[in-house]
Amino acid sequence: MKAVGKFIIVQDDEVVQKNELGLIITQDSDINIRYVIGKVITVGGEVKEVEAGDFVYFDKVAGSNFRFKGKKLKAIREQDVVVTMKDVNTAI
Repeated sequence: MKAVGKFIIVQDDEVVQKNELGLIITQDSDINIRYVIGKVITVGGEVKEVEAGDFVYFDKVAGSNFRFKGKKLKAIREQDVVVTMKDVNTAI
């Protein structure tokens, strides 16, 4: 599978984040948070700031959900991404 144009394909339901105590933070526990994190699966040829394998924060209402080989994925645009990082547990 390869994204086209300015699209980014992310998987947002299997990213595990831990707080400073080592407790897992789920996206369900952050219902008032606008931006969610996902792992980039593939990027289109016009995407400049994001690479496959990166983790990104993106607007949770952006994009469209779909299933591919049993996995829930989301197609978003580069303009919906607000943060990129190589490691999901990167310290601030």
